[in-house]
Amino acid sequence: MRGGRKPWGWSKAKETMRDNLVIPTLAALLAFNSGCLGCSGKGSGGDFGNEAGTGSDSETGTDSEADADSGTDVLDWVVLDGGVYDMGSPDGVGDTDERPRHTVEIRTFRMWRTEVTVGQYDACVQAGVCTSTPIQDFCDPTTPDHLDAPRDCVDWNQAAAFCHWVEGRLPSEAEWEFAARSRGRDIAFPWGNEPVTCERAVVDQGGLGCGKGDHWPVCSKPFGNSAQGLCDLAGNVWEWVEDTYHESYDGAPDDGSAWVDPGAEFRVLRGGGIGSPGCTFRASDRMFHDPGFEYGGLGFRCAR
Repeated sequence: MRGGRKPWGWSKAKETMRDNLVIPTLAALLAFNSGCLGCSGKGSGGDFGNEAGTGSDSETGTDSEADADSGTDVLDWVVLDGGVYDMGSPDGVGDTDERPRHTVEIRTFRMWRTEVTVGQYDACVQAGVCTSTPIQDFCDPTTPDHLDAPRDCVDWNQAAAFCHWVEGRLPSEAEWEFAARSRGRDIAFPWGNEPVTCERAVVDQGGLGCGKGDHWPVCSKPFGNSAQGLCDLAGNVWEWVEDTYHESYDGAPDDGSAWVDPGAEFRVLRGGGIGSPGCTFRASDRMFHDPGFEYGGLGFRCAR
């Protein structure tokens, strides 16, 4: 899917925050780390087989190996065992930028179970590391009734700064698709191949956000979880990843690392949002915008 759209508001790029960050205590973040809805166990997608991935189908769990002194063991990281899968789409499926389909080897990594929430991001703002998001239409306000909603209206630099603060990073595009396909299985969506509905994802059916006209709290649609229990990999908000945008996968790395061209103009987005058409929720679908882009359907999650 192509970029260049400016829905729901646009602002100038913020100054890059990624370099020379000082990571303060995470105590403020942990105060906002409330449990999310419907994320306590394995997603309802079930076992769809492992046609493409060659890793173990054993259940992966919440990270229990993090540094207890930093407090990051309290954060909801999910361990994704590595494996080999075919990234992208075959001829005749999706857009041309999803090809050529190519084999990628993913090392074991951790990904945040949820999209970063309003409350979590505000803790980073209060700590003096992250900058505030704009106050405009369709941007979730930092109010008690929105703290569990995904933090939208963040640009790429703000997302990267937050992930640095929690001792992580943005996922690579290959890692993100591996996670969205339940560890690289040959399926269209995190839950399998069943169609996109409001039972599984926060989408534009019956109106924006399944008729709510807004984002839902993270993990409100457990039937759409991946087999490893990650929430909202389809719908609610688009998610920034580390990679710069390339028009095809010719020359893409095969080791799961981010493909970053320092001179590139755009960064990649994945996952679809509350106002997106159904085709954008496929795990292999891609979108792009410049790193300074921010609007009410765009958020992120972290990896490490």
